Amino acid sequence: MFSDADEIGKAAAKTGLSKAFDELNRMLAGQDYLTDNGFTFADAYAFNILTWAKPTGFDLNNWPNIDAFFGRVSQHDAVRASMKAEGLLKTNEAA
Repeated sequence: MFSDADEIGKAAAKTGLSKAFDELNRMLAGQDYLTDNGFTFADAYAFNILTWAKPTGFDLNNWPNIDAFFGRVSQHDAVRASMKAEGLLKTNEAA
């Protein structure tokens, strides 16, 4: 179904994203959020992007700072309210 070029492109994309995750993991070392100003829109947006990690074959456990960030941001009141409004939380997970 996929040509060799498709597979090469997928491998290149995975390599590029892995490098980006390596950098993000480094940036998050020793801090809770992306900036020193606490939770910002950038954190919410990064969380949104990171929700695609698992379905696309990335295990955030490979990047412990990202994994911790993801867990922390997933519990933030603003993120939970947004997820609830979008119907992305099960009833027993509602904010």
